[in-house]
Amino acid sequence: MQPRKAVNQAGLTMIELLLALGIVSILLIAAYFLMQTQMSRSRDARRKADLEKIKVVFEDYYNDNTCYPPADVLLNCNANTLNPYLDKVPCDPTGEPYLYQPEADRCAGYRIYARIEEPDDENVVDLGCDGANGCGIGAGFEAYNYGVSSGVPVTTQAAGGSNPTPSPSGGGASPSPTSGVYVCVPVCNVATQDYADNCEVTFTNSNCDNACGSSANWCEYAISGGAGGGGG
Repeated sequence: MQPRKAVNQAGLTMIELLLALGIVSILLIAAYFLMQTQMSRSRDARRKADLEKIKVVFEDYYNDNTCYPPADVLLNCNANTLNPYLDKVPCDPTGEPYLYQPEADRCAGYRIYARIEEPDDENVVDLGCDGANGCGIGAGFEAYNYGVSSGVPVTTQAAGGSNPTPSPSGGGASPSPTSGVYVCVPVCNVATQDYADNCEVTFTNSNCDNACGSSANWCEYAISGGAGGGGG
């Protein structure tokens, strides 16, 4: 009588193999999204820390100079324009400079902005910058939604509103805005007809192409008091 052959049960069926591959794929996808979330939170933490560091430096600068730094001081990342207060100018993890918006009288105050990747970040919500318009600088998903400031609020608009239109000093009605024209006064604002006609640099985008950080793009006509004085 011949001995019975042992049945080979070590192999996996096709269904079992596909099931195992599916579970591994799900775990890999979950790990990928978790890693992406952690990386974005890490970048956001760096942005917040950078802006707080810059704010401390600006106050030290003010104590020595009774004024805040020039408008272009943050434009060149890793430059030494803040020496001796800071060795290198911090920049966003993307490599872009943070947006610095001094007041027309830069001794009176400033705002510094970054874009936080997590839209439900508690600091963004607390600042009132979690809407489509962010803090009032930029537009849509590109809006700056986090910032620090001194002498002025971080937001440049009422919650859910639009950027304020420059108004003349001394009372009276505000000039009518010019549709589709924006100027730096020095923050980006809808231009009145007088400003549009007399400002050397105008923009068609509601965020002024994020160019208001440079004083070269400011509307000197508005800042110097043209058309009855400009607001910022």
